[in-house]
Amino acid sequence: MTQKDKRIERLRANASGVRFAVLAAVLCDHGFEQRGGKGSHVVFKHPGAVVSLAIPDPGRGYVDPVYVRQALRAIGEAHGRG
Repeated sequence: MTQKDKRIERLRANASGVRFAVLAAVLCDHGFEQRGGKGSHVVFKHPGAVVSLAIPDPGRGYVDPVYVRQALRAIGEAHGRG
């Protein structure tokens, strides 16, 4: 199992307590591009799909679990598993 697989499995097992940098790394591992956003939100877009996400960057805090679940669903959709 690769490091990339381990990170996404940890997110699937527990969606709480995830830092923004970890979630951003997982999204980038799966082909999403990080783009600008408005205010504290950062937009992630997958080039081969219609999928895009706007996730707030809490600074040094944790991302709300609802955004982690949205990201996991978007990864599945982008790779044809959603």
